[in-house]
Amino acid sequence: MPNLIGDDYSTAESVVKNFGFKLQLSGDTPPSITDVVVSQAPLAGNPLPIGDPIEVTMGPKQVKVPPIPLHDSLDAVEQKILAAHLTYNKPQPDGMDTKLPPNTVSRIDPLSGTLVNVGSSVTIYVINYTNGSPAVTPTPSPTAKPSPTPSPTPTPSPTPKPSPTPSPTPTPTPSPTPGPSPTPTAFRSLDWWI
Repeated sequence: MPNLIGDDYSTAESVVKNFGFKLQLSGDTPPSITDVVVSQAPLAGNPLPIGDPIEVTMGPKQVKVPPIPLHDSLDAVEQKILAAHLTYNKPQPDGMDTKLPPNTVSRIDPLSGTLVNVGSSVTIYVINYTNGSPAVTPTPSPTAKPSPTPSPTPTPSPTPKPSPTPSPTPTPTPSPTPGPSPTPTAFRSLDWWI
């Protein structure tokens, strides 16, 4: 008896025919195109006469939630979840720890190893969750004051040679014009009073 668990309906039907058995669905609901065999009777490895039916139950394909190492980064955990054909919800803050870097995963729900349907959502809990901004505002480091940018030195233009200043033409100093000289007669005229 072959193991059909995890096979889609057409694969399970083909395997059963090759072994000489008939495939029989349990229940009345036809399988979805994404469904797989989730149980079979009789179980794999049990003897069964050729031509007998094997009853299978179809259901959503399931996968195990991947193992997540403690304190893995959020980006790494998101990639592992997507690779397992699962989705994840918006990360949930799970406290602060100054010894750990931002966006450190503390746990997930459901736990690693849990069997879930393909496409199921996993909730990620994150320590020091930043949501795209720094978890802790860093202390700004002192910055050197920028040195002033020297302004360009202008290229000196040739200085024009001074043109000779004409020396002033000497103006003649007027000589005093002789006026009437005092006459001794003026004193003589006073003589008559004496």
